[in-house]
Amino acid sequence: MKIFRFPLIIFVVAFFGLTASSMVQAQATRTWVSGVGDDVNPCSRTAPCKTFAGAISKTATGGEINALDPGGFGAVTITKSITIDGGQGAGWAGILNSSTTGIVINAFPSDVVTIRNISINGAGSATPGGTGVRGINILGAGEVYIENCQIFGQGGSPGQGIVDTRINVGAKLFISDTVIRDNAGSAVVIAPTSGLVTASLNRVQLIGNGNSGLVAIKGRATISDSVVSGNTNHGLYAETTFGQINAENTRVSGNGLITGLAGAVAFSGATIRLSNVIIVNNGTGFSNSGTINTFSNNKITGNTNPNFGALTPIGVQ
Repeated sequence: MKIFRFPLIIFVVAFFGLTASSMVQAQATRTWVSGVGDDVNPCSRTAPCKTFAGAISKTATGGEINALDPGGFGAVTITKSITIDGGQGAGWAGILNSSTTGIVINAFPSDVVTIRNISINGAGSATPGGTGVRGINILGAGEVYIENCQIFGQGGSPGQGIVDTRINVGAKLFISDTVIRDNAGSAVVIAPTSGLVTASLNRVQLIGNGNSGLVAIKGRATISDSVVSGNTNHGLYAETTFGQINAENTRVSGNGLITGLAGAVAFSGATIRLSNVIIVNNGTGFSNSGTINTFSNNKITGNTNPNFGALTPIGVQ
């Protein structure tokens, strides 16, 4: 009796071919989440996922996750180039990060990550309150863009809004049109253990946080067209010879009123440069054992305590 094996072989080949094809198709360039979605879905527009974490595994490197409607889409860890856009037409996409970090970015040094139109709420009812650990924790990536976001209620320890500790050479952080408020710790912290992060903050509000507004421990941060106000300790804080802050067209007010600390502080070796900045109604205007360079267009007035240290005038070049 002859046994024909070809149909079985063809079936097996066809089966694995279809399986491989479905695996390739599992990652789409654009995926979608919805408040009424389900993470078992393919994250298409007509069958969206429920969470960012559910969608990210189905989104190709360099792709984009979009929100179809307002909703809470959960904390997420990002390990590749991707854009997450919460949308604006129907309202904000949100992350409620009770007792955890809202977004962890731990991608490769060549990766580009964009976070846009997201509200990250540490589940707080007091000011500052909540149990969120951090809003966004950046551990690895080449370039990170945070655009039109709100981060608040990070009341756990350390309770920071955005912290960047990347050690890769050439790491860059761009924050624009973003409000970081009412957190237990500092709003933005640039603190790599090695390397040097370059940060640019434009049109941001760092307000009402329990520690400082902008902290550069080992990095170069430029802040412009912004407000740094009502933080418990310092407004602008630079530390070590690798810590630099450049501020332009920015109001630094109401910081350190309870603690008596300053609007602008440069510790030994650190540098702060001020251009068209008003430092007003702080506990102390400025304090430095490092260097604070000032152009002639700044205003330092109305602060409660005497200033500590000296400013170094620099001319327009």
